[in-house]
Amino acid sequence: MNQTVVFTADVLRALNGLPEEERISVTNALVSNFLLGRDITSTLSGISATVYALLNCSVNRASRRYRDAVSEQ
Repeated sequence: MNQTVVFTADVLRALNGLPEEERISVTNALVSNFLLGRDITSTLSGISATVYALLNCSVNRASRRYRDAVSEQ
């Protein structure tokens, strides 16, 4: 896991806009995935799992864009 991870302002705004319980569970799942390499999505409730999936895609997309931009230089 030696890759750059990009959490955009949109992702952070979305996390901050969630109710506290969902914010904590989704943030824990994102951190576990991107920083620790662990998948804890099975612990998420229905709406939290959906939010996680959307934010996970956003982080992956932004991180890929950043890596592509850096590799072109």
